[in-house]
Amino acid sequence: MLEHNNPDQRTLVIDSSYGSTVAIVGGSALTQTDTRAHVEQLVPHIQTVLKNNHVELQDLNNIVVGIGPAPFTGLRAGIVAARALAFSQHVPLLGQDILEPQALWLAQQLNRMRSGQQEHTHTVRDIALIVNDARRKQLYWRAYDITGIPALPDDNHVDNTSLKLPDPVTAIDISKPEDIMPQLASALGSFPRENIGSNAAVADAPTYCVHVMGQGVQRYRASLIDAYTDIAFGQIYDESLWQIDPQQAALYMTITAYAHHQQGGTCATEPLYVRRPDVAVPNPLKHVLGSGNVHHHE
Repeated sequence: MLEHNNPDQRTLVIDSSYGSTVAIVGGSALTQTDTRAHVEQLVPHIQTVLKNNHVELQDLNNIVVGIGPAPFTGLRAGIVAARALAFSQHVPLLGQDILEPQALWLAQQLNRMRSGQQEHTHTVRDIALIVNDARRKQLYWRAYDITGIPALPDDNHVDNTSLKLPDPVTAIDISKPEDIMPQLASALGSFPRENIGSNAAVADAPTYCVHVMGQGVQRYRASLIDAYTDIAFGQIYDESLWQIDPQQAALYMTITAYAHHQQGGTCATEPLYVRRPDVAVPNPLKHVLGSGNVHHHE
């Protein structure tokens, strides 16, 4: 059982989906963006973050760990570290994918931007497309409908049993950047024909406004976004929330994980690799004439 329903300063967040981030919710965070070194530095970073926030291991109430989607080696390191800490300290461990919390954060940014503005008189649905660099010129991704998600209280103490979370439009997948928008269009059924940004209110506005965020947006922007001039894009963030504001990333990871837990989710810590195996089980060996039972004759 969780000891607290809301994020506090005794919740440790560990994520190694791209580089690594270690944070105490409501406190400081430490981020390593070098994906070649984050595995070796993960445990020292955990020790540093605990020390900087004046938190002892035995004081932790909960641990939240990112489960991807991400490449195998780095993702496994964060999950193994979180499992070991949770086991040794007898504290609850919640697994949370890294895409959904960013969609929830995006919804809150739209709420702040639109605060006090006249509401649309037409139907526009906000779609959050969240990606993570999968290497090999591919992106992990998932799209969410974030229309109508209410603003969170300023103190972030929410009723997790009724918190409205982003509504998945697609499954978590891995694709080439140029293939993502056509797949999203297929999932949505249609796409807009006029770019209305995130706040415009025109009579012939499109049905959907797509907001994009995540690691890999900047690298693949030409094929992911710029190639589609007939799509109504709203807010575009070239990096993930972990790079933009790691403290906010830790907070929204925790809020999302707590909400799933309180609403009956398993919050399992199985890693989301998503990528199909590069190797396949070999075909059975062909039978060779004369290779059956050997009979000895004297």
